[in-house]
Amino acid sequence: MASPIAQDKAALRTRMRSLRAGLEAAQLREWSISIHDRVLALPVVQSAGLIHTFVGALPGEVETRELIEALLRRGTRVACPRVVAGKDELAHYEVVALDDLVQSGMGLWEPDPSRCNAVSVDELDVVLTPGLAFNREGHRLGMGGGYYDRLLANSRATSVGLGFGIQLVEEVPRESHDEGLDWVVTNLGSAGGGVFECQKEREG
Repeated sequence: MASPIAQDKAALRTRMRSLRAGLEAAQLREWSISIHDRVLALPVVQSAGLIHTFVGALPGEVETRELIEALLRRGTRVACPRVVAGKDELAHYEVVALDDLVQSGMGLWEPDPSRCNAVSVDELDVVLTPGLAFNREGHRLGMGGGYYDRLLANSRATSVGLGFGIQLVEEVPRESHDEGLDWVVTNLGSAGGGVFECQKEREG
């Protein structure tokens, strides 16, 4: 039987997936652009040499393609993740244009390893992180695969969660392996009103 925390996570995932699935395309785009502007204004992003970002592809997920293009125009190096088959982990490849992305069998957009250079976790300055739910303290609920928890556990990069205001909750169920975030960026309010600096719990 699943633990009470696991049951709470499953219930919250179901609720958040339903909320995101109900977003209309125009609303999704408007909110995503608001988040892009706030991410680009973050000092940690402006000073970063290499930024990891997911490529928004799941229903109701923050769209990041225009953000990727804006970072590249700025001269910031961008790495995107690719799921390593059979290993439950992410590999990271630098992209120089959206044409470097190909669609996987799971429907995700990932870097084409035949044309992109691999980069190590140690090279990443900032990790833009997806999620289903966040709170103002930087706690995050992912999709359940643990990919980003493992990435953040092995990285000293600044972690920035991207989510819509409807994904912000008071409490996020947490287990010992769940990694916190340094920042959470949403579309809430005006200007930087929906940007939260968090006290990430780090080991050592």
